[in-house]
Amino acid sequence: MKIQTNFWKWVYPALFILFVLLVIARFFHLSADFPTDITSCRALYSDEGWYAGNVISCFLTGDWYVPDEMNSFVSLPVLQLFHFISFFIFGPTIVAARLTILVFFVGIVALTYLLVRQYADRRIALVSLVFLVANYYSFAYSRFAIAEFPMTFFALLSVYLLLKAREGHVLFFTFLSSLSFMTGVLTKTSGVFIFPVLVYIFWRHWKQGVQLKGAAPLFVGVSGVIFLGYLFLLVFPYYQDYMFFYELNIGIEVDYSPAFLFNNARRVLRRLRYADRLFIPFLVIAGIYLSVKSRKFRRHPLLHISVLWLIFYLSQLFAYSRNVPRYYLPVYPVLSILTGLVFLHFFQNSRFCWQRKVFVLVLVVSLAVNIFRISSYIYHPSYSFEEMAEDIARHMESGSASNEYLLGYCSATVSLHNQKMYLNDLFTPTPLEEKIKQYEPQYYLTEGADFDWIKEDYPEVFSILKEFYSLEKIARYDVYQNEPTGRPLSFYRLNPR
Repeated sequence: MKIQTNFWKWVYPALFILFVLLVIARFFHLSADFPTDITSCRALYSDEGWYAGNVISCFLTGDWYVPDEMNSFVSLPVLQLFHFISFFIFGPTIVAARLTILVFFVGIVALTYLLVRQYADRRIALVSLVFLVANYYSFAYSRFAIAEFPMTFFALLSVYLLLKAREGHVLFFTFLSSLSFMTGVLTKTSGVFIFPVLVYIFWRHWKQGVQLKGAAPLFVGVSGVIFLGYLFLLVFPYYQDYMFFYELNIGIEVDYSPAFLFNNARRVLRRLRYADRLFIPFLVIAGIYLSVKSRKFRRHPLLHISVLWLIFYLSQLFAYSRNVPRYYLPVYPVLSILTGLVFLHFFQNSRFCWQRKVFVLVLVVSLAVNIFRISSYIYHPSYSFEEMAEDIARHMESGSASNEYLLGYCSATVSLHNQKMYLNDLFTPTPLEEKIKQYEPQYYLTEGADFDWIKEDYPEVFSILKEFYSLEKIARYDVYQNEPTGRPLSFYRLNPR
């Protein structure tokens, strides 16, 4: 049974216009503050700079490697290579960094469309895309310079390319899929989650009689060569930097004890609904209902791929002690695909008359709420972080400092706004006193009105600073209205003792 023509006669143009407007809206106010009603994580202060730190250094000093600093390029090189291209065109700015992520998000949208179009018409694909681009969380994070969406793009690309192999040129598409898979892993290590999904696609091709001779060894061989090249080019020469980043992000954050995995699994699954408290639970219920009632839905390959994607990605989070909202970004494309699938099967079968109406009602209410939040953000942007960075730059340029290094754990992100060199005070592979002796920073940015946070949480850092400097407070900044931590940021001049 075809989806009603009269229904689509007015719905399709409206959805298409809405989709275009929501994509265009992402390009406005790229340097504005991140919405503080999504997360209170300190990553708002730090992570954009950390993920671009080495390419910032490359443009400001001519050297990508910063001794004694957090060199994230060693562990996650791919995103910074794309940042390099963006910085080369637009300069080393926050807008250029966020534009890199936005381009990847547009790529995710395109791949989502292509995946759905392999099994459904353009109208169903458009429903999936509208859900993806209208989500408030995906809107906010598609404009935030971190690695989750780029990693998701390469995971989706590897799936799409391997699915294309069933149409012919098996070895060619397998080769491209393996390249995309490893690129995703080197964008963010959690991208390895997609490997079991790719194994399932290989198995499905084999069941359908696709000639796969040499495909699996080719995939493993290409992935292995890339991994070995990465080891010899970056990990072995800069092993201390690699291990420091590993311990900071994985070693101290992962717990595989059964009790922790069980308790954290419940927390991860509960937090999955935070992206859309109304629609995500309803989508899960609708999917389970259709799985029971519709054999065609149960056997749909996109359902299998989406469920495997969710299972293997979320299982990674079970072992991770931090569960911040951005970790759930890689599930958004498959949730949008599932939205299109549920929509398709409700409309294709006349038995689901009232279910179809309820599904559309919930989806429309969800879209309205998300679009209202996006519109409110676009019409009322704030620039507290950028204003702070510009004020810091004015103070540094007006002083008599022999160098322009800013010390502080969020200094790399400040550098994206004002192009001043950064030094991290808290997360450093070498002792802070050695870094101070080498670079002699003369400005400091930290949390708290009067060192209350640094004294309490990092007393050793405060004692080292007091040993080398007398600290003169220059300014206080209420960045993000102090919502991430409940404390302002304070800017100091470091006067050598």
